[in-house]
Amino acid sequence: MKLVRLFVMSGLAFMAFSGVAAAAEGPPPLSVPSGVTVVSTTVSPEGKWTTYSDGMRLFEPASPDSIGECGEQWFCLWENSNFSGRELQWHDSGFWQNIPAGYGASSFYNHRNNSSRVSGAPGVRCFPPGGAGNFGAEWNDKPTQVFLDQAVFC
Repeated sequence: MKLVRLFVMSGLAFMAFSGVAAAAEGPPPLSVPSGVTVVSTTVSPEGKWTTYSDGMRLFEPASPDSIGECGEQWFCLWENSNFSGRELQWHDSGFWQNIPAGYGASSFYNHRNNSSRVSGAPGVRCFPPGGAGNFGAEWNDKPTQVFLDQAVFC
């Protein structure tokens, strides 16, 4: 009888873990620009800037509190570069959320433990936890939607 119980419990545990894994998968993989390479990296007391061949600049802050008013576990966009101007914030995860029409995003900060994605005219871009920076010319003022992942996908 103990063997049967162990088998049933193992099966239920497998089903439970399978369900959790399926629920945390998020959206299907999205296209990422191919051939994008690192052009330069600059380190300062505030953090590290990395510039990519598509013009995107990512900022890794020395301290998570060094970027504006973007609260912990939020994804934020600013209308101007270097985290200035009007700021928009998102907290809810698991679905695409529209960026208000006419809002031109120039910088971002993913102050979350999971990845976040932005879609727009150039396609979709994925930001890892803690990713921050200025949009390059290809992306500047073009994001139209935000998706906050429920796990890390990039």
